[in-house]
Amino acid sequence: MMRQFVIKKASSKKILFHFSPMPPKKSGIADYSFEFIRSLSGEYESVVFSDDPFARVPEGVICADLAQAHRFDSENAVSIYQIGNNWDHAEIYRRAIFRPGIVVLHDAKLLYLAQSPDLKAQNIARLLVESNAPMAKARTAEIAFRSNFLKSDYLVFDAARDLLMRALAIVVHSAFAKNMISRHYGPKIASKVHFTPHFAFGVKSEGRAASRRRLSLGSDDFVIVTSGFATRAKRYDWLIQALDRIAISRKKVVWVQAGPVRPDEYDLEALLDRWPRVKAISRIAGFVSEDDLNGYIAASDVLVNLRFPSVGESSGILSRALPLGACCIVSDTAAYKEYPADVVLKVSVSSPVQSLYQAIMNLIDEPEVRQKYSENSRSYASKELSIVRYRDFFKDLIDNFDVSRRELSEEDISQKDTPIDLGRIRPQEVERGGYALAPRGSRVGAEIGPLSGDEIAGLSIVQLVPSGFIVESASFLGRVDEAAREEMFLKVVGIKS
Repeated sequence: MMRQFVIKKASSKKILFHFSPMPPKKSGIADYSFEFIRSLSGEYESVVFSDDPFARVPEGVICADLAQAHRFDSENAVSIYQIGNNWDHAEIYRRAIFRPGIVVLHDAKLLYLAQSPDLKAQNIARLLVESNAPMAKARTAEIAFRSNFLKSDYLVFDAARDLLMRALAIVVHSAFAKNMISRHYGPKIASKVHFTPHFAFGVKSEGRAASRRRLSLGSDDFVIVTSGFATRAKRYDWLIQALDRIAISRKKVVWVQAGPVRPDEYDLEALLDRWPRVKAISRIAGFVSEDDLNGYIAASDVLVNLRFPSVGESSGILSRALPLGACCIVSDTAAYKEYPADVVLKVSVSSPVQSLYQAIMNLIDEPEVRQKYSENSRSYASKELSIVRYRDFFKDLIDNFDVSRRELSEEDISQKDTPIDLGRIRPQEVERGGYALAPRGSRVGAEIGPLSGDEIAGLSIVQLVPSGFIVESASFLGRVDEAAREEMFLKVVGIKS
C-alpha cells in the first residue's frame, strides 16, 4: 500500500525524489537503483516514486505512487531520474521533461524508449532530425509514417535532445558516453554532463565449489557464463562460432546462459539448433534469482560479456562479476575499452571469432592466467568501483545542486527552428498521422506521391495536405504524358499552425 509523504518543512536538508524502476521488476537498473538509493538514504530523506505498489525500497525510504508525483513538493527537493532505453522508463522520461533535475543516463541512445505508446505525443520526427539531420532526410517518412525501423536506426538516432536540454545535470557511467554526447550536442549540454564509473555491487556467493554443487555443475568442467537478456548486440553468434571450434578438442566445456531468452526479439535457441556441437554443451537457464546469478558467476571459469555495436551503455553484469573475482572477456570497443587490460580480457571486433576462440583456449590451458585476472578484477572493483566512492560523487553533486533552477529559462530550452523534411510520403498517409508529428509553428517539407494524372486533375493542393497546415510553396515534380504512365509528386513546404 502506498504511504503518504509528509514533508519536514522545518528542515533545510535536501530531500531526494527518486524516479526509477525498482525490484521486484526484472531489470538491471532496478537492482542498481535499490543499492544506489540505499547508499544515500543515510544522508538524505528519500522518496521513491514507483508505478508498482509492491515495489521494494531500502529501509527508511518512503515509496509513493508515480502517478501522484505531481502532488509532492518541497523547496529543498532534488529529483533524480534513472533513464534507460526501454519502455519501463516512459513515465520517468515524461517527469524528467516536466520537472527538470538530475538525469542518470544508463543508455546514450533512446530511440526505442521514444517508441513507447506512452510517449506517442513526443515529436519523433523532430527528434530524428535533431539526432542526425542528414540521415533523418532519408529515414523520417519510413519511421514516422510507417513505423518501419531498421536496426541501423538505433545506432544513428539517439532521440535524446529533449531530455538532455531539459536536464539540469546529466550523469553517465563512461567517458565514452560523455564524449559522444558532448561532441554531438556541443558545449552547452557538455557543461552539464558528469562522468563516474558504475559502482560494483556488494554481492556475495557461497564460493566456487559450493556454487557448482548447488547448480549441478561438474567440479572439473570449464564453465563459461553469459548473462542478462539475450540480444543481438551481445554477439552470441560470435561466441557460438568460437565454442563450436573449442568443443572439437575440449570435452569438458559447459556454457550457461543465465538470463531470459525472448525469441520474438532474438531467437537464441533457434540459433543453437544450427550448431549441434554447441547445443550439446549449453544450458539455457532463463531468468534466475539473484542468488543463482551470483552463484553462476562464482562458479564460472570465464564470464563473456560482448557488446557490438555498443552505444555507451552501462554494463550491470560487469558491476556484479568483477567484485566476485570473475575472469571476464569483453569487446574491445566503446566504454569497454576503459577497463584496464589486466582486469578484463578484450577481444577484437574486427576478427571477433578468432580472437574469442584464442582467448578462451588460452584460459583453458593456462589456469594461472585465469587466477591472475580473478585477483585483479576483485581488487579493481573494491578500490575503483566502490559504492562509497560512487555515493560521495553523488553527494557532492547533490549538495552543490541549485534547487532553485527547477524550471529552465527560455534561453535554456530554446530550440533552433530545424526544418523537418519528411521525405516522400503516400497520399493516404497524410491524414493518418503525417504532419501531426510536427510541433506547431514548425516548418515542414514533403513530397506527396506518386500521383497519377487523374489524381492530379481531380485533387486540389488543399486536399493533399492536412487541415491546419499553411502552405508556403507547392510545385509538382516529374512529368505525366497523356496516358499518365510517369509518376508525379507534389513538393510542398509549409508551416503547421
